[in-house]
Amino acid sequence: MFMEVSQTSRTSKNTRDDKPQKVSIGLPVYNGSIYIRSALDSLLVQTFDQFELVISDNASTDGTFEICKEYAARDGRIALHRFESNKGLLANFRQVFQLSQNKYFAWAGDHDLWQPHWLESLVKVLDSEPTTVLAYPSVIGIGPNGEELFRDTAVFETAGLNRQDRIRAACSKMVGAGNMVYGLFRADALRKTSVNLNLLMPDRLLLMELALQGGYRAVREPLWKRRYSDAIPRRVGFSDEEQETINERRRRNLFEGKAPWHSYLPTLTLGLGLVYRVSFRSGFRNIHLGPYMTYLFCRRRCQLIKAESKALVKRLMVRT
Repeated sequence: MFMEVSQTSRTSKNTRDDKPQKVSIGLPVYNGSIYIRSALDSLLVQTFDQFELVISDNASTDGTFEICKEYAARDGRIALHRFESNKGLLANFRQVFQLSQNKYFAWAGDHDLWQPHWLESLVKVLDSEPTTVLAYPSVIGIGPNGEELFRDTAVFETAGLNRQDRIRAACSKMVGAGNMVYGLFRADALRKTSVNLNLLMPDRLLLMELALQGGYRAVREPLWKRRYSDAIPRRVGFSDEEQETINERRRRNLFEGKAPWHSYLPTLTLGLGLVYRVSFRSGFRNIHLGPYMTYLFCRRRCQLIKAESKALVKRLMVRT
């Protein structure tokens, strides 16, 4: 059950009702009082201001909701909602999208920062490229105090490719899915995906499904600062033990209560999720496409699947 308090924000001053909205920004929040003010300030000064900001608070206990309520009272673009109990990160991410109502949609982190022209730059891409379904910027990684940690220069895009080449690239070559998912989507294309199923790597599944709808465009400008409170992320080079530590942290953060059994075989489960979503949920129109996409995805990850299987066996042996 969730409590909706959007009436407060919708009737406040500075509603900017004279401008039709085009974008929904979804901001899932949980115990983010340290950074939430800077995040909100960063979003609300965007040069492209024709947006609604949908905030869903996941039963915070540190004053985050009260801060968001304060901002909603000042800016009518904010729609504020709250879960009465913690539903887990994935449910909160789904919630803000389900409550959105505009042509374009973007998720935002409650501890991140954005350049003032972040949204304007991404909207221009989608406006000018009808077959592009996702536009995303380069990212600067920052630490707890805002210090720059790294600049991510990796680029993956499929805009302009035909459907078959898009699918092949998304399943076998895509890098940076965890950053790409914070780009700007065409909402109608996003609705045709799983939108963060209860899996350990829901962003990658979402983006592979999205490849069926259109292309991705990378904006080669660092318009977004993503804050990290722990170690700097790496794309490659993890030992089996390091990867399992990362997976364990994901299990704690993503799910409400006990993590599901399939989260201990995340790569294989994601492949099976592709078959289910692409081949069966589509009414069997793509009956052969799901297994093909799964083959492409798993082919280069055989060692990872073996490592995850070994970690699961080890866990079961310890319990017995």
